Amino acid sequence: MRPSRFVMRLAPLLLLLLGAVVVPVPAAAQPGETCELFPETGQESCGAFLSFWDANGSLPVFGLPLTAQFQELSTGTLAKQEVQYYERERFELHPENEGTPYYVLLGRLGVDLLAFNGIDWMTLPKANPSDTYYMAATGQAIAPEFWDYWSGHGLDFGEAGVSFRESLALFGYPVTPAAVETNADGGTVLTQWFERARFELHGDSVLLGRLGAEMNDADGHFAIRVQLELDVLLRRYFDQYISPGTRVSVSAKGLGEWVGNIGVSDQATGAPYTDDMHQRIGSITKTFVGTLVLQLVDQGLLNLEDTVDQWFEGVTYGDRITVRMLLNMTSGIASYTDDADFWRTHVTEPERLWTQAELLAYGFKAPPLFDPDAQFHYSNTNTIMLGLIIEAVTGEDLRVMLQEGILDPLGLTHTSFPANTDVSIPETYAHGITRNPVTGELQDATNWNVSWAWAAGQMISTQEDLRVWARELAVGELLSPEMQAERLTWVPIIPDVDFGYGLGVERFFGWLGHGGDLDGYNSESFYRPDLKAAILVFTNTDIRVDGQQKLSSILFYEIAGLLNREYPLPPSGQ
Repeated sequence: MRPSRFVMRLAPLLLLLLGAVVVPVPAAAQPGETCELFPETGQESCGAFLSFWDANGSLPVFGLPLTAQFQELSTGTLAKQEVQYYERERFELHPENEGTPYYVLLGRLGVDLLAFNGIDWMTLPKANPSDTYYMAATGQAIAPEFWDYWSGHGLDFGEAGVSFRESLALFGYPVTPAAVETNADGGTVLTQWFERARFELHGDSVLLGRLGAEMNDADGHFAIRVQLELDVLLRRYFDQYISPGTRVSVSAKGLGEWVGNIGVSDQATGAPYTDDMHQRIGSITKTFVGTLVLQLVDQGLLNLEDTVDQWFEGVTYGDRITVRMLLNMTSGIASYTDDADFWRTHVTEPERLWTQAELLAYGFKAPPLFDPDAQFHYSNTNTIMLGLIIEAVTGEDLRVMLQEGILDPLGLTHTSFPANTDVSIPETYAHGITRNPVTGELQDATNWNVSWAWAAGQMISTQEDLRVWARELAVGELLSPEMQAERLTWVPIIPDVDFGYGLGVERFFGWLGHGGDLDGYNSESFYRPDLKAAILVFTNTDIRVDGQQKLSSILFYEIAGLLNREYPLPPSGQ
């Protein structure tokens, strides 16, 4: 709902696309690079990773490659790095160390897996400094049963025998005391965790735990490494923004759900976001209004090719602009939220009660941006017009139609379209924070009047309800198959890129849905039909930093890219 919503999104988005952030693909072998295919897993090891594997123990130490090389966010640096997972380890490429023994480093999978299981190794009981194999760096001692293996193996730095430095580079320091644990096969074995390994005593033999395989296990849930990377994504971007809190829900049939909660929903109480917490959802409202329009077309009360001059006088090209063009943003009518006078009034009078006629006057006073159906331009005026058309055709209030046509049939009991005079939000709710563009001060926008958004952005919902709605929008059970096909007919937003706008819905690299941007709140609600997956993002701020994307958008883009990397779209992209 901010002015020029898509204009503000496109420039940073193009940078994301050019950086291969949105649709990352496994790294291809470089020309002249040596590769070896491992038929057991169907994966290749190439170049520096293959050389490292060969030189430092190969199959007994690292196991087989389980993934291709790809770009992953580091849990330590929060930066992207080239990695490849093997059965027992993660190889990391560090170009800054090229020409040194540290060009390829091993991931700290021992620490990562302990953390995933809720174990902070730094809080564990420490060893006695007088223990024979005590390591001051972590306060733990290598168990005597494991010392010979630890000290007898290491990376090959060209030193005589196996040096302490070489052993440390391969396994890292011990981070837990030795203890009897139940392993993945159900057996109980003496176990000790190291930064990069897990040692297990099987009879008289020391075996290395398959940490890489465990990080890649995706039996009924997202792989652990994927969940950890989602954690990193949330932490990385949340720290860059002025946001009290953020909640992200990623769910997929057969893969379970990952939920990321950071910060608070209410700075006064410190309450976290929850799945049933209400929030203003801004332009996600457009998906509901668009669905109502398409239902009326199904019922024969409207036609997508009806021209707007039937309901509005004095609209330039009103006899050529159709209902379809209002829905897919090709009408050429300016957005009232792009008008400087409107925006000046709104930011200085945030509690003002607006009429639809006032909103349309701002949109209609500007000359057409282009001939009807010639281009795409996101305009909130379009959706205000659609709301009024719904009321004119049905003789009912838009609130009533939304309730009867969508909310009641789907059981969306926590979603509402409040009256223009109602500034409250149902309990419990997130408190929205914005920055006053005049004074620069932070303000609580929770109970500001949202009548200025009306059909274009006035609704309230929860992630619990939007999870149901995201699927319905993509699948279309409230519409006829023919009308759902019409809805999913795309106008390009960026040429030659899988980013388009349908009839009240966005498509972004296979993900269907919409974002919302309102004073104090940002939100995203998207669904990928082939994966049966939903991404929902709530933040209780609309504050951007240095002209960046809004926080909810950049989180959605990155998460969609991560999931598309892990679960590639079908060749058709459908």
